[in-house]
Amino acid sequence: MYYNECPQCGACLDPGEHCDCEEERQRQTARIMAMVRENKESHQMELVLN
Repeated sequence: MYYNECPQCGACLDPGEHCDCEEERQRQTARIMAMVRENKESHQMELVLN
């Protein structure tokens, strides 16, 4: 069977298919960073619960 492999995550892709692992990783990072902030006094990371 013919397939391509994603160099980042190793997923088996159909010919011409584009893997979205990098975009998904960036979305997850942005989502997590939106929930965290640095305390200006203690310089520790705080979880922001809205």
